[in-house]
Amino acid sequence: MYIGGKLTSRPDLITKLIAYHPQKLCPEFSALLQISPIPAFSFDKLDFVYMSTYSRPGSSVFYAVRYVNEITALRLAIVKSVKLCGPRFCLNFKYYM
Repeated sequence: MYIGGKLTSRPDLITKLIAYHPQKLCPEFSALLQISPIPAFSFDKLDFVYMSTYSRPGSSVFYAVRYVNEITALRLAIVKSVKLCGPRFCLNFKYYM
């Protein structure tokens, strides 16, 4: 987002782009991307509730995320990678779009 500029979105929605390769998919990411469906889970003090009405499997996943008394919507835009992703992997979203 820093290089491409700020994405226009609703103020009550956080959008995060995530790339993955099926061969490198760990159980945690499988649950987060709803490949292994889990309706709700917690990570430390964050509570995630899957919003199936708005989600499109394999494309985007929506969650209601709660931290103490604050609740916000989180959208994970999923990009399937044809090459194995590593810590130095960089996506070319201009090509992707």
